[in-house]
Amino acid sequence: FSYTMRGNGTLTITKFDWSGYQKNTDIVIPQMIDGYNVTAIGDLAFSQGDVDVEKVELPDRKYEAKDAVLIIPNTVTTVGEKAFFNSGIGRVNIPASVNSIGAAAFCTGCLKNATVQQGNERYAAIEGALYDKKAKELLAFALDATAVPEGIVSLGEFSCMNLTYENGEKILFPATIREIKDFALWSSEWCIRMGNTTKIHAETVGAYAFAKATLWGTLEFSENLKKIGEGAFFQVHSGLYTGKVDFSNCYKLKTIPARAFAYHELFQSDDKAIVFPSTIVEIGEEAFANAMGCFFGGNAQPKIIGDRAFKGAKEAALQAKYLTKVEYIGEEAFQAEKYYLEMTIPASCTFIGDNAFYKKVKLKVTPGSYAEIWAQENGYEYDNGIEQDLSWLGQN
Repeated sequence: FSYTMRGNGTLTITKFDWSGYQKNTDIVIPQMIDGYNVTAIGDLAFSQGDVDVEKVELPDRKYEAKDAVLIIPNTVTTVGEKAFFNSGIGRVNIPASVNSIGAAAFCTGCLKNATVQQGNERYAAIEGALYDKKAKELLAFALDATAVPEGIVSLGEFSCMNLTYENGEKILFPATIREIKDFALWSSEWCIRMGNTTKIHAETVGAYAFAKATLWGTLEFSENLKKIGEGAFFQVHSGLYTGKVDFSNCYKLKTIPARAFAYHELFQSDDKAIVFPSTIVEIGEEAFANAMGCFFGGNAQPKIIGDRAFKGAKEAALQAKYLTKVEYIGEEAFQAEKYYLEMTIPASCTFIGDNAFYKKVKLKVTPGSYAEIWAQENGYEYDNGIEQDLSWLGQN
């Protein structure tokens, strides 16, 4: 163990040397090191690698500890953020003395069972999953657990990461859930029961909350939903062509943020694998980059289309009828070979970024509009609706 001294004469463990660890042997944190009480475990102290947010990847663990038990002494009061994140530890015992646990601290990547010593005022374990009693938040779901109980209002950061087929179907969204935090279901395979529709009453969905998850049915969000975070459904995909996300009743939702559905591979025969309400006014950067299609409510009229919003899109996700009030189109926003043969750009548009459209597209524009001038200056074919005067061809 590496450590630093605290101001009160105790110490914080800052790093565990995995190179000396023997496979699947228990990890016992001592009460004292070099004569000082161990009272805290620092951020990422036992982690075998943190997530790369840009690539949305997690490094492979080099050391196997999934059958090990982690024993924390009753001198410890504080466990830092991601202290055991991606450590591969399967079982943990948390003493009554612990009164502060940082985000994703016990999201080990393969947590089978957590126990909390009787008398702990802040934390509890149910079916081996770890909960914050005060916040009513799931901190780390256990592979052996079957459900998040009613009364829990939040799914914590990384709390349900890496749930897989072999662990069976899980009930993760009780009606009381109001917040799904960053990376909560990242890379999970069983978010919902196979072939069923699961209604989610959350008000917010955090950044990359469902990134790389596999959906085997429909996630239907209720009218409570106000906000989804960056990359919330990045690279989400279908299991056996059954995955769907339905926001059709989310009329408080105004913005689709950056990378929200980039690289998604959700399939439905009617091209409605992702359904949005008519209230969407802004689509962020790379929101649907290299993604399959989606469906917007019939009256959708977004005003802002961010940079590369639909670059490389595999289907025509935003048809011309939805651009009737657009004001801003970012650079390379519609750079997709299969995207459109024709697009109508209204007079309301006052900015178009470089290479906004695929070169073979034909733009329908208003005479004298910004879009017409832009098309002329950038070498795009356009139609302003004015018939060419050919009267001079008439015979005498």
